[in-house]
Amino acid sequence: MDVGAPGTCTFPSGTYVYAGSAQSSLFARVGRHFSTEKKVHWHIDRLLLHAEPVSAIMIEGDDRECEINRLVAGMEGSRMVCEGFGSSDCECATHLHLIAEEMLPNIINEMRWLEGA
Repeated sequence: MDVGAPGTCTFPSGTYVYAGSAQSSLFARVGRHFSTEKKVHWHIDRLLLHAEPVSAIMIEGDDRECEINRLVAGMEGSRMVCEGFGSSDCECATHLHLIAEEMLPNIINEMRWLEGA
């Protein structure tokens, strides 16, 4: 699938974690991602043409997307499937990870310990 600047990527079926930020209007941004009626603008929009979001964890305050992304990337069982996805404005290799579904409780638990969360 063409995802814009990163090019064409293959997305195996499974559970994915995407770390993104909303500089303002956090609830509106997340609501937009769950909507099917939208203009395709971001990498995640292109993916969501073919996938359905299941849930979102929102953290208000400072932009933590790279910190959360590093947490998920560093966990055993996390795998990058599309280099450059969602990370065109930072130094991260990607902001989208294919994970084993059973990792979700661990990811949520570890997010609690992030500084300021």
